[in-house]
Amino acid sequence: MKSAVAELAQQVTDAHKPLRIVGADTKAEYGEIPSANIRLSTAGLAKILAYEPSELYVRVGAGTTLEQLDACTAEHNQQVAADLGGLPRATVGGVVACAFTGPERPHRGIVQDHVLGCQIITGTGSIQQFGGTLIKNVAGYDITRLMVGAQGTLGVITEVVLRTRGIAPANVTMVQECPASAAIGTCNELAGKGLPLAASAWSQGLLRLRFVGSEAAIKRACAFTGPERPHRGIVQDHVLGCQIITGT
Repeated sequence: MKSAVAELAQQVTDAHKPLRIVGADTKAEYGEIPSANIRLSTAGLAKILAYEPSELYVRVGAGTTLEQLDACTAEHNQQVAADLGGLPRATVGGVVACAFTGPERPHRGIVQDHVLGCQIITGTGSIQQFGGTLIKNVAGYDITRLMVGAQGTLGVITEVVLRTRGIAPANVTMVQECPASAAIGTCNELAGKGLPLAASAWSQGLLRLRFVGSEAAIKRACAFTGPERPHRGIVQDHVLGCQIITGT
C-alpha cells in the first residue's frame, strides 16, 4: 500500500497540467492567482513525525495545522522558534511555502532562520530530502531555505523540520492611547532600553506593545516611562488594559 507522500508523488507524475497545491486553503488569495484547476491536497499529511524537546526540533507533515503543532510543543513548555502567524487552521506546509510570519517577526526572526530541513516532491515526481535536525547541517546550496517563500513553484513540500524554543514564563500586552508620531518615538526608544519587547502595533490611535520574558523583566517593562513623562504623564495614566500569563 502506497504512503500518502507516494500517492502525491504519483499524482505529480501523472499530471499534464499545472497543479494547485492546497493545505487548508487559508491563503487562496495570496500571491498570483493560479490558473491550475487540478487540486493537489496535502491535508492527508497532518502528523507529528518526530519531536525531540531536548534537541529543540520537531518534524511534521506539511498538512499539520498550527493548532496541532502548538498543542504538541506546549506539552513540553515549548513553541516553534519563529512566529508562524495567528491562523490556527493554517498548515505548516502553507506557512513555510508562503514564508508567513506573525507580529513577533522582528524579534524572533523570519521563517528561513528556523527551518532545519524538508522533504519535497519535485516536478518529475521524485521525492527528495534536504537538511536535517541541526542548525549547521548544510554543505553547499541550501535547498531547504530556498523552498521557504517559493509558494510551491519549486516543488511540493511534504515534511518540514522546525526549530523549537522554550516558552517565556510571563508576558504582558500594554495598550496606550497616542498619535502615530508618538508611537514611532516610543518604539524607537524601547529598542535601546533592553526591554523584552516582542511585538508592537499602532492602529486607530492605540499603541499595543507585547513584552515577553521573565517576570522581573516584565515588571521593568510595565514601569517604562519615556522622556516626555513630565508633560504626558506616566505609563500608568495611559494603560487601558493588559493581558498577562503568570509563572504558574
